[in-house]
Amino acid sequence: MAVAKLDALKLAAATGEVPQNVNFAIKAAYLRSILQANGVEDPNDMFFSAAKGNEDVAARAKAISLNIECRPDAAEH
Repeated sequence: MAVAKLDALKLAAATGEVPQNVNFAIKAAYLRSILQANGVEDPNDMFFSAAKGNEDVAARAKAISLNIECRPDAAEH
């Protein structure tokens, strides 16, 4: 859950550098309480149960991920 966004223009003006890959987050327990308070359930306990290892994390990520490939020439065909 995104909670804040870095003002890239202000930082660039102050430092002369454009920031990249800056992320802000909240603790999973807090997010879970927000979702539950708003009636959003996780029936398979997919998001909040503890992962058992790398293979478990990979399987969970695969289940909720989508690969999108963008090719500049695709619009021409």
